[in-house]
Amino acid sequence: MSLFNLGATAAIRKTAPPAAPERLGVIEAPVDGSPAGAGETKQPEQSPLSALVMFVPAETIAIFVTVATALLVAFPDSPITASRVWYVFCIVLTPLFTWIGFATQWRKDHGGDYPTTAVAPWFRIIASMIAFAAWGLAVAPKVGSAILCPHSFDTAAAAAAGATTAAGAAVAAATTAAIPACNAESLSGIIVIIVGVILAALDGLIDYSPKKP
Repeated sequence: MSLFNLGATAAIRKTAPPAAPERLGVIEAPVDGSPAGAGETKQPEQSPLSALVMFVPAETIAIFVTVATALLVAFPDSPITASRVWYVFCIVLTPLFTWIGFATQWRKDHGGDYPTTAVAPWFRIIASMIAFAAWGLAVAPKVGSAILCPHSFDTAAAAAAGATTAAGAAVAAATTAAIPACNAESLSGIIVIIVGVILAALDGLIDYSPKKP
């Protein structure tokens, strides 16, 4: 899900305008003979796939992958440092997109008034940062390897650099074979699945309904 949409849906759930109850799946009770359960909010069924993609920080991922690829080329001598700095920067940048989506929708529902920190969807703001921390390792394998397996990444690079002669190639092969196994791609994929399901489950427990004064 887009971070803008993640913030916007939080604003809709917090606002629940009486003029548009269908936005939240609210069933209006009939005037006469109200059946049991009328007026209650229907919670949409969530599939495992929708739970996994709910907290996909699409905007930050697009920016992260584009720049990270360029950084690995621009800083071949210090790929780990460049990757870590950009990775942390994008984690900090992620909640900004969520807040923008929330604030934009909130202003539409409240006549242009800006939201205060008291009504901010803090869980989704923090959750979006956690989600990117996981997805950032999965969508850029080289960056994930540099962060999850820095020793293996450095040793492999040094071994490759020394493989310019026959003797160097032999040393490089022996060095590479001695590198501890670290499958960053599989590890990051598992992290994404676990984090996505946990965040979606916790989000379902959050009460976003407007608080009565």
